[in-house]
Amino acid sequence: MIDTLRTERLELRPFVWEDLAFLDALHEDEEVYRYLGDGKPRSTELHRAWLERTIAQHQEGLGQRVVVHRGRAIGRCGIGRYYRSSVHDGARLSVTPQNEPSPWAPFLEMGWTFERAAWGNGFASEAANALLDRFTPRESEPLFAMIHGDNARSIRVAERRGWGPRQHATLYDRPMVLYGP
Repeated sequence: MIDTLRTERLELRPFVWEDLAFLDALHEDEEVYRYLGDGKPRSTELHRAWLERTIAQHQEGLGQRVVVHRGRAIGRCGIGRYYRSSVHDGARLSVTPQNEPSPWAPFLEMGWTFERAAWGNGFASEAANALLDRFTPRESEPLFAMIHGDNARSIRVAERRGWGPRQHATLYDRPMVLYGP
Protein backbone atom coordinates (compact mmCIF):
# COMPACT_ATOMS: atom_id res chain seq x y z
CA MET A 1 0.00 0.00 0.00
CA ILE A 2 1.26 3.50 -0.70
CA ASP A 3 1.24 6.24 1.86
CA THR A 4 0.83 10.00 1.64
CA LEU A 5 4.00 11.95 0.95
CA ARG A 6 4.58 15.57 1.88
CA THR A 7 7.02 18.11 0.49
CA GLU A 8 7.50 21.72 1.45
CA ARG A 9 4.51 22.75 -0.71
CA LEU A 10 2.69 19.59 -1.72
CA GLU A 11 0.82 16.58 -0.43
CA LEU A 12 0.83 13.46 -2.61
CA ARG A 13 -1.91 11.09 -1.51
CA PRO A 14 -3.26 7.84 -2.94
CA PHE A 15 -6.23 8.05 -5.28
CA VAL A 16 -9.66 7.02 -3.97
CA TRP A 17 -12.93 6.47 -5.85
CA GLU A 18 -14.17 9.93 -4.82
CA ASP A 19 -11.44 11.41 -7.07
CA LEU A 20 -13.30 10.43 -10.25
CA ALA A 21 -14.78 13.94 -10.61
CA PHE A 22 -11.31 15.44 -10.15
CA LEU A 23 -9.97 13.30 -13.02
CA ASP A 24 -12.82 14.43 -15.26
CA ALA A 25 -12.15 18.09 -14.40
CA LEU A 26 -8.37 17.77 -14.80
CA HIS A 27 -8.66 16.32 -18.28
CA GLU A 28 -11.35 18.62 -19.67
CA ASP A 29 -8.76 21.25 -20.69
CA GLU A 30 -7.45 20.42 -24.18
CA GLU A 31 -4.03 21.89 -23.36
CA VAL A 32 -3.75 19.48 -20.40
CA TYR A 33 -4.61 16.35 -22.42
CA ARG A 34 -2.91 17.49 -25.63
CA TYR A 35 0.10 15.16 -25.15
CA LEU A 36 -1.63 12.40 -23.18
CA GLY A 37 -2.62 9.16 -24.87
CA ASP A 38 -4.30 9.94 -28.17
CA GLY A 39 -4.55 13.67 -27.41
CA LYS A 40 -8.35 13.55 -27.30
CA PRO A 41 -10.79 14.24 -24.45
CA ARG A 42 -11.14 11.42 -21.95
CA SER A 43 -14.44 9.98 -20.85
CA THR A 44 -15.62 9.24 -17.34
CA GLU A 45 -15.66 5.56 -18.31
CA LEU A 46 -11.98 5.72 -19.25
CA HIS A 47 -11.20 7.49 -15.98
CA ARG A 48 -13.14 4.86 -14.06
CA ALA A 49 -11.05 2.04 -15.62
CA TRP A 50 -7.84 4.02 -15.04
CA LEU A 51 -8.81 4.67 -11.42
CA GLU A 52 -9.54 0.98 -10.86
CA ARG A 53 -6.06 0.02 -12.13
CA THR A 54 -4.40 2.81 -10.14
CA ILE A 55 -6.08 1.83 -6.86
CA ALA A 56 -5.15 -1.82 -7.49
CA GLN A 57 -1.53 -0.79 -8.09
CA HIS A 58 -1.50 0.97 -4.71
CA GLN A 59 -1.51 -2.50 -3.12
CA GLU A 60 1.97 -3.14 -4.53
CA GLY A 61 3.35 0.33 -3.83
CA LEU A 62 2.78 1.71 -7.34
CA GLY A 63 0.14 3.91 -8.93
CA GLN A 64 -0.57 7.57 -9.38
CA ARG A 65 -1.22 9.93 -6.48
CA VAL A 66 -3.31 13.07 -6.25
CA VAL A 67 -1.10 16.15 -5.89
CA VAL A 68 -2.59 18.66 -3.47
CA HIS A 69 -1.42 22.25 -2.98
CA ARG A 70 -2.93 24.44 -0.25
CA GLY A 71 -5.73 21.93 0.30
CA ARG A 72 -6.77 21.68 -3.37
CA ALA A 73 -6.03 18.93 -5.90
CA ILE A 74 -3.95 20.37 -8.76
CA GLY A 75 -2.65 17.29 -10.55
CA ARG A 76 -1.48 13.72 -10.44
CA CYS A 77 1.92 12.08 -10.34
CA GLY A 78 3.05 8.51 -9.90
CA ILE A 79 4.52 5.30 -11.22
CA GLY A 80 2.56 2.65 -13.13
CA ARG A 81 3.39 -0.55 -15.00
CA TYR A 82 3.42 -0.95 -18.77
CA TYR A 83 4.52 -3.73 -21.08
CA ARG A 84 6.62 -3.09 -24.17
CA SER A 85 3.86 -4.45 -26.38
CA SER A 86 0.41 -4.04 -24.87
CA VAL A 87 -3.06 -2.53 -25.02
CA HIS A 88 -4.63 -0.45 -22.20
CA ASP A 89 -7.97 1.31 -22.53
CA GLY A 90 -7.78 0.87 -26.29
CA ALA A 91 -4.27 2.33 -26.49
CA ARG A 92 -1.73 0.15 -28.25
CA LEU A 93 1.81 0.67 -26.99
CA SER A 94 4.81 -0.51 -28.96
CA VAL A 95 8.36 0.16 -27.76
CA THR A 96 11.30 -0.21 -30.14
CA PRO A 97 13.38 -2.21 -30.31
CA GLN A 98 10.75 -4.71 -29.19
CA ASN A 99 13.05 -7.69 -28.92
CA GLU A 100 15.41 -6.11 -26.38
CA PRO A 101 14.25 -7.42 -23.99
CA SER A 102 11.15 -9.46 -24.82
CA PRO A 103 8.10 -7.57 -26.14
CA TRP A 104 6.21 -8.58 -23.01
CA ALA A 105 8.87 -7.39 -20.56
CA PRO A 106 7.38 -4.91 -18.09
CA PHE A 107 8.68 -1.45 -17.36
CA LEU A 108 7.59 1.20 -14.90
CA GLU A 109 6.42 4.56 -16.17
CA MET A 110 6.72 7.77 -14.18
CA GLY A 111 3.97 10.17 -15.20
CA TRP A 112 2.61 13.54 -14.17
CA THR A 113 -0.30 15.71 -15.26
CA PHE A 114 -1.23 19.09 -13.77
CA GLU A 115 -3.95 21.62 -14.36
CA ARG A 116 -2.81 24.50 -16.52
CA ALA A 117 -2.98 27.02 -13.63
CA ALA A 118 -0.27 24.97 -11.86
CA TRP A 119 2.19 24.99 -14.78
CA GLY A 120 5.48 26.84 -14.40
CA ASN A 121 5.63 26.56 -10.60
CA GLY A 122 7.93 23.55 -10.34
CA PHE A 123 5.15 21.31 -8.98
CA ALA A 124 5.81 18.46 -11.43
CA SER A 125 9.52 18.36 -10.58
CA GLU A 126 8.81 18.62 -6.86
CA ALA A 127 6.23 15.82 -6.95
CA ALA A 128 8.38 13.57 -9.17
CA ASN A 129 11.43 14.10 -6.97
CA ALA A 130 9.45 13.28 -3.82
CA LEU A 131 8.25 10.01 -5.36
CA LEU A 132 11.58 9.03 -6.88
CA ASP A 133 13.48 9.79 -3.68
CA ARG A 134 11.33 7.13 -1.98
CA PHE A 135 11.32 4.69 -4.89
CA THR A 136 13.39 1.51 -4.80
CA PRO A 137 14.53 0.63 -8.33
CA ARG A 138 13.62 -2.82 -9.64
CA GLU A 139 16.16 -4.50 -11.87
CA SER A 140 13.45 -6.48 -13.65
CA GLU A 141 11.35 -3.36 -14.36
CA PRO A 142 13.33 -0.33 -15.52
CA LEU A 143 11.81 3.09 -14.88
CA PHE A 144 11.06 5.58 -17.65
CA ALA A 145 8.93 8.65 -18.28
CA MET A 146 6.97 8.20 -21.54
CA ILE A 147 6.78 11.66 -23.10
CA HIS A 148 5.35 12.88 -26.40
CA GLY A 149 8.23 14.28 -28.45
CA ASP A 150 6.64 17.77 -28.63
CA ASN A 151 5.93 18.06 -24.89
CA ALA A 152 8.74 20.47 -24.00
CA ARG A 153 7.51 21.05 -20.43
CA SER A 154 7.58 17.36 -19.51
CA ILE A 155 10.92 16.89 -21.26
CA ARG A 156 12.36 19.64 -19.04
CA VAL A 157 11.01 17.88 -15.92
CA ALA A 158 12.76 14.65 -16.98
CA GLU A 159 15.99 16.46 -17.89
CA ARG A 160 16.05 18.28 -14.53
CA ARG A 161 16.14 14.83 -12.97
CA GLY A 162 19.14 14.00 -15.16
CA TRP A 163 17.15 11.72 -17.47
CA GLY A 164 17.65 11.49 -21.21
CA PRO A 165 16.00 9.74 -24.17
CA ARG A 166 16.51 5.95 -23.97
CA GLN A 167 14.00 4.35 -26.35
CA HIS A 168 11.26 5.28 -28.78
CA ALA A 169 7.65 4.16 -28.47
CA THR A 170 4.35 4.50 -30.25
CA LEU A 171 1.18 5.02 -28.22
CA TYR A 172 -2.15 5.42 -30.07
CA ASP A 173 -0.07 5.79 -33.24
CA ARG A 174 1.64 8.84 -31.69
CA PRO A 175 5.43 9.03 -31.32
CA MET A 176 6.70 8.93 -27.74
CA VAL A 177 10.15 8.88 -26.19
CA LEU A 178 11.04 6.93 -23.07
CA TYR A 179 13.24 9.12 -20.87
CA GLY A 180 15.24 7.44 -18.16
CA PRO A 181 18.31 7.59 -15.95
